[in-house]
Amino acid sequence: PSAFRGDDADYRPVATTTGHAVAFARLERGADEVTSITVATRLAGVLAERHGWADHKVVLPAGRFREVFTGRELSGGQLSLAELMTTLPVALLVPLD
Repeated sequence: PSAFRGDDADYRPVATTTGHAVAFARLERGADEVTSITVATRLAGVLAERHGWADHKVVLPAGRFREVFTGRELSGGQLSLAELMTTLPVALLVPLD
């Protein structure tokens, strides 16, 4: 809970290669390891007109993650948004390491 509210809660942007996704990490202030990463589709109608994610990526910290909604395990680093968002227009990643 302290990564999400209170004086010790912190937010860090997570890089993507497109404006059609917004991604951010939650963590405790001063911590190096994230508590969770949220990735959400932005401007879905325009994205559909452009025929999907193409080769766009989200850049995750090193390590292994579990996507909470689907249960899939994923590696950190550059991850294809098409792979991450196959089932839902949002993803919630929590570290496994």
